[in-house]
Formats: sequence, C-alpha cells, structure tokens
Amino acid sequence: MNFELHPMVRKFVGVDVGPLGFSKEECASRWLCWVKNLMGFKPSPFNSIKMNLIAKEVIKGDRLDATNVFQWKRISLNLPGSKRYDPRKSWIAKLRADGTLASDFVNLLMIRDWPHPVVREW
Repeated sequence: MNFELHPMVRKFVGVDVGPLGFSKEECASRWLCWVKNLMGFKPSPFNSIKMNLIAKEVIKGDRLDATNVFQWKRISLNLPGSKRYDPRKSWIAKLRADGTLASDFVNLLMIRDWPHPVVREW
C-alpha cells in the first residue's frame, strides 16, 4: 500500500524541475513535491504499516455490532499439547456469537506458495 505523506513533511521533499527545461504550459511550477511515502525515507515503513493498520481498523468497524460482517464474540485457542487439541481445526479462531467462524482479512503474501491451483492462477 502507498499512503500519503503528512502535509507538514511534503514541503521538505520537493524536486526542482527547472533544469529539465519544461515550458510554463508543460509544468506550471518549478518546484514539485512528493505526496506519497518515499522509498528510503526513514519513517516510510513505520508510516505505511501504521496507516495500513488504521485502514484495517476502520474497515472492520465495531466488532460487537451484530450486523457487522467482521463481528466476533470470542477467540478459540486450539493449541498443540492442550487437552482439547484437535489437529483438524486451526490453532486460533475468532468465533461469532452463534459459534460459527467470523470473517477476517487474509494476508495474500502468506499464501503465495499455497499449492492450490486457484491461488496459483490468481
């Protein structure tokens, strides 16, 4: 994801395009500034991850709202070594009030080597 720089930082990451010889019609300003996070700019990874987490939180909404598709009531732990461990189930699951699995985001980078042909074609 590519997020915008804070407006206070933008004025410090400008580019002088004057030596490129653009006319006033091609480029109205001699100085242009970046508005997106920069590669190699020290706080960029932090800012991108922070904004990604905020975006996910806004998209998911209130987890206690019964009409929310991402609603969940409790977390089920199915850990190896526990008395109730079932290898057919996932280790950690979010459950809705009725006991069904709750919806959640999937990190596609984690399943890039998944052997299923649909994922491979996608």
